Amino acid sequence: MGAHLWVADHAQSFCRLDASANGILALNPATCNLAATSPGAPAFDPATHFVYVPDNSSKSRGVWRLKFNPVTETVGNPVLLAPNAGLGGNRPTTVALGPDGNLYVSFLKKGNLVRINNPAAATQTARTIGTSSDRRRVLGLAFVGTDLYLAETAAITMIANAPGCATGCRSAGLGLAGITAPATLIASGATLFIADTTLVWQYATDTTALNQNSAFGSYNGANVPYQNISGLGLDAAGNLYIGDDPTAGGQVMQGRIWSVASPTP
Repeated sequence: MGAHLWVADHAQSFCRLDASANGILALNPATCNLAATSPGAPAFDPATHFVYVPDNSSKSRGVWRLKFNPVTETVGNPVLLAPNAGLGGNRPTTVALGPDGNLYVSFLKKGNLVRINNPAAATQTARTIGTSSDRRRVLGLAFVGTDLYLAETAAITMIANAPGCATGCRSAGLGLAGITAPATLIASGATLFIADTTLVWQYATDTTALNQNSAFGSYNGANVPYQNISGLGLDAAGNLYIGDDPTAGGQVMQGRIWSVASPTP
C-alpha cells in the first residue's frame, strides 16, 4: 500500500515495513495496528483505501476493516465487519475482494466460505455460500475474473463464478500435480502464484500451464532455500514478494521477505 510493503505478522499484528540502516526492510512497530491479534492474509481496496484483515487467533472476533491514510501511510479506524455474524468462532484466516465488490472469507477451523456483502458500507451482512472440497481449512483465496481459487489442505481448487453462488457451492480440484500441501496463493491477471512451504509455483489459468517459479532467494551472494513459506504479495509493478520463517513461528522477528522481479509473463 502506498510506497511501502505491509505484513500480517503473527506476533506484531498488521505492520508496515520500512528501510533500515543496512538497506534491508524491517518491521516498524510504531505502525502496527493491533485490531487483529493474529492477522491472516489481508486484502486492500485502492478505490476506498480500506484494508480488510482477518484475525485467526483463538479469541478472534472476525474480520477487521482498517482505513489506510495515503499521506501518512498508516492505518487506523478499525471496524469489525458484520459483528453479529459470529465469524470469529471459526477463526478467519484469509480474505479476497470479489469482482462484485464483496469480501470472501475462509477459515482455519472449518471449510466454510462466507461472503460479506458491502464491506465498505456502514453496515454489512454475512452469508455462507459454500465449502472447500474437503470441508477443511482454507489457507488462501484469490480471484481470477469471477472464479475463486482456494489453497486447501492438500490441493488447489476452484469455485466457478463465485459471485453467483447463493449457497451450497463446493470447490472442485484442479489436479495440479506436485502441489500437495499448498500454503497460500495470490493472483496477477490470469496467473496464479502458489506456494507450498519451500517452493513457489506459477499457474496460467488460461492455458493450464504449471511451472516452478522460485525455490530460493539470494543473500550476501549465496542462494538461500525458502523455509516455511506462509505469505505471498505483489506490488503495483508486478514484483512478487515471498514471506517465510526458518523457525516456523518458534521465534519472534525471524520472518523474511524475498522479492522476485516482475515474474508475471
